[in-house]
Amino acid sequence: AEVNRTIDRDSGAGFIDHTRFYHFEGQYSLDRHIDWAEILIGANYRHYALASEGTIFADTGGRQLDIQEVGAYVQATKRFFDTKLRISVSGRVDKINNFDAQFSPRVAVVYSPDQEKKHNIRASFQTGFRMPTLQNQYINLRIGTVTYIGGLEEFWRPNGLVFEGPTGTQSNAFTERSVSQFLQSGNPDDLRRQELNRIRPEQVQAFEIGYKSLLSQKLFFDISYYYSRYTDFLVVDAFVGPTLANVGRELTLEDVQNRNFRVFRRVSNSDRLVETHGVTVGGSYALTNKYSLTANYTFTEMLTKSLNEGVDFIVGFNTPMHKTNVGITGREVWKKFGFGITHRWVDALNFEETIFSGPLPAYNLIDAQVSYTLSAYKTQLRLGGTNILNNRHLEARVGPTVGAIVYFEVRYDSLLR
Repeated sequence: AEVNRTIDRDSGAGFIDHTRFYHFEGQYSLDRHIDWAEILIGANYRHYALASEGTIFADTGGRQLDIQEVGAYVQATKRFFDTKLRISVSGRVDKINNFDAQFSPRVAVVYSPDQEKKHNIRASFQTGFRMPTLQNQYINLRIGTVTYIGGLEEFWRPNGLVFEGPTGTQSNAFTERSVSQFLQSGNPDDLRRQELNRIRPEQVQAFEIGYKSLLSQKLFFDISYYYSRYTDFLVVDAFVGPTLANVGRELTLEDVQNRNFRVFRRVSNSDRLVETHGVTVGGSYALTNKYSLTANYTFTEMLTKSLNEGVDFIVGFNTPMHKTNVGITGREVWKKFGFGITHRWVDALNFEETIFSGPLPAYNLIDAQVSYTLSAYKTQLRLGGTNILNNRHLEARVGPTVGAIVYFEVRYDSLLR
């Protein structure tokens, strides 16, 4: 407990967090005003007030970091050929402090060739972005021998990561990988300067095709394939820079040889194109009018294998290649009682993050729940649990083991019978 309350990083792990977050959003349908298409508009506003008194973020001396975020979108849907063809087009604009406004258009098409719409073919093209998180931007934290700093330019000079050279402002840091090579070989040509570029939002373009069908009165099937390409992919740089005592002067070969430097981590952008793809297959089968089986499988793979080879940064694509879910549900199997049981399996992977990277074992979990329906009140009571066998497992490399979670839920639905 004393360690948790001690703020000093040399003897404790405590931190202060008085951060506040405000969120407002709304949307409006124009159906009453426009009849040629279904049009939906919406907007949101967020205000983050970071206040850690310098224990996590760069907010020392009573400084509070205020970040504003606004966004707005419009979506239009039009149906053709007796509603067999549906086309949706949308566009969204988001603006947050430190970054330019981001525009993300999307288009989706769904075609149902049969009148009953038992067969549905869909395709979509989407663009999106991932803003660097507030920690990615403002973290200022020392853990052991590593200092974690934000990706913004304001962190460079206070940490001595740039200096004024003959050709102007130059990087005053070396990649951690090249430093390791230099310390082994003693060859100065092995050293590589760390590029210091201002962090940017990650961009993605995604293409998806899919098919779902009610193959019979009892069997439902759904399959989809996607391909995504990322630019400005967010990664974690690993590099060394001057000690606090040497801020303001150039980091020399002698400093590196004598290990007179600090080790840094910060989030930045890769200049390589990153490609991923994946498949999702799922379905359900009604055994009777009360019992049904469900199953799904997800495959995800990074196509850009070379991104992990000989790089000076941490990729952090922490998505397992294989995942499965298999379950059985029963609806009002005895009087008003129902149940659900699901087995989940997640494949092993090499988990990469800023603090520590390493293998993450595969795990198997059982989720279960029982329900009771109060038809007269259109209410359902649910008692359930995830990982009911309490299989202690890791879902992140640096984090606690996760065990069983029990919940009780009261659900009201005006359409419940």
